[in-house]
Amino acid sequence: MKCIDIFGKTYKIEYKDLTGLPYQGQFKHHESIITVHNKLKGYELQQTLMHELLHAVLDRLSLSDVIESRVEEILVDSIATFLCENFSFDVGE
Repeated sequence: MKCIDIFGKTYKIEYKDLTGLPYQGQFKHHESIITVHNKLKGYELQQTLMHELLHAVLDRLSLSDVIESRVEEILVDSIATFLCENFSFDVGE
């Protein structure tokens, strides 16, 4: 299992079969776990992982408490898309 440090807190990154669920990734705040669907590859994997990492960043900055969840989803999805379209990331495929 991989881990990443975000502003002094360590989050585990796990890859699991999320087939049949309405999402491709999940950020579990209280457990400090980021889960990504293990069937994703390439751009879709990068974008999903970046999306969930951005949820963790907002959580560490205590912004998740003051941003409406719908707005947070739009924000993290837009930033994740921008980053993945303009930069290359090694996500350990």
